[in-house]
Amino acid sequence: MNAQREVIYKRRRNALFGERLQLDIMNMLYDTCEDIVLNAKVDNNLDGLKLNAIAVLGVDFQIELEELEKSSEAELTEKLYDDAYAAYHSKNKGIVEKSLPILKQLHKTKGATVQNVLVPFTDGKKQIGVSANLEQAVATEGREVVESMEKMITLAIIDQAWKEHLREMDDLKQSVQNAVYEQKDPLIIYKFEGFEMFKQFIGRVNEDATSF
Repeated sequence: MNAQREVIYKRRRNALFGERLQLDIMNMLYDTCEDIVLNAKVDNNLDGLKLNAIAVLGVDFQIELEELEKSSEAELTEKLYDDAYAAYHSKNKGIVEKSLPILKQLHKTKGATVQNVLVPFTDGKKQIGVSANLEQAVATEGREVVESMEKMITLAIIDQAWKEHLREMDDLKQSVQNAVYEQKDPLIIYKFEGFEMFKQFIGRVNEDATSF
């Protein structure tokens, strides 16, 4: 549990203070692309690959069955990552273009009294309010809004998933006690199962944050 906490708290610190957050986002995006490709390559499922690319990444991945069959997992991951990364930057640019005129108007009329603005972001299912400094948002031509969005959404998704994972680990702790009756070492089972659950948890955080 201490090893798992160290991984998660490091990610939270990166998000909270902005250190390495961009690298974390790129890694989350790459790992998510890799998972999508690995799942598709099992049986060369072209439809599944395209559907997951749209559902998780919002990308219309242009690929034919022949390319899926002949390309390596690493090559396909790189191709999907490049498309997803370009789409991510395009969406961030769209956020800036939509919000900047409103922010400039707000700064002009209420800049003396309003310090922070709350910008709502939604994926159509859940909504997360992102607080950004109005002065900084205007001074950085809207970049502050995007950086605040990246920070707040990463934190919100990590925290929600971590709470669920802690409950699952607690349930596991209770269930492995039964291993004693089967003459098995509950600690070994707990460590093994806990590690597998943590890998799934990291995958879920990567996918949820990337998707949102």
